[in-house]
Amino acid sequence: ARAPSTYVVGAKTFAEQYVLSALIEQRLQAAGLQASTREGLGSSVIFQALAANNIDVYVDYSGTLWV
Repeated sequence: ARAPSTYVVGAKTFAEQYVLSALIEQRLQAAGLQASTREGLGSSVIFQALAANNIDVYVDYSGTLWV
């Protein structure tokens, strides 16, 4: 696994995602890591971004996630 210089947190297109991604970003920064957030990503786009290593983490829900 790579250790990115800046962790990128993804967020979908609704308020709860913005709040949760901001919390993750703040926790990473509090741990001394560089972090940024990419907001407004749709469900299929955000998963593709994760698979392509364009984002490092995002919050999803078992009711909407297809594995």
